[in-house]
Amino acid sequence: AVLMLSWLLDLGLEILNLRALKPDLPAEFQGWYDAGKYATSQQYLRDTTIFGCIADTFFFLLTVAFILLGGFNVADGIARSAGFNEIPTGLCFAGLLGLASDILHIPFSAYSTFVIEERYGFNKTTLKVFIADHLKGWLLAAGIGGPVLALVLWFFQKTRLSGRRTR
Repeated sequence: AVLMLSWLLDLGLEILNLRALKPDLPAEFQGWYDAGKYATSQQYLRDTTIFGCIADTFFFLLTVAFILLGGFNVADGIARSAGFNEIPTGLCFAGLLGLASDILHIPFSAYSTFVIEERYGFNKTTLKVFIADHLKGWLLAAGIGGPVLALVLWFFQKTRLSGRRTR
């Protein structure tokens, strides 16, 4: 219910923003800003907002399906199947979910970069740079996020164990 409410609220706000877009340059900007560039910026904002709504709706539906179909249990089973203790298992679980999420986001990111951004002349990214950026992101997530998550898991493990001893 919380996911749905958040998605509906975001979608409603984006629809209101889209309705407020006007291609005509406001009078207070006359003489200060090019009317053609303003119209283009409004169309760019419209395109990116609509695409964002489509992507958000897809990922909302995917998340709900993942929850209802037991996707977290499947990921947990995979992480536990390696036979590690709690912290490496937690890292595997989070890594699986993060990697899967990022892989699912790649087509949307590619469309945004290579179609929408290209259409308006904003794209300076090559396919090689796009792929390298994703690989670097995964390395940074593992190199920085992994140790931080391990510390959090260790903290929870220690506080849970010490809580059992005091009871």
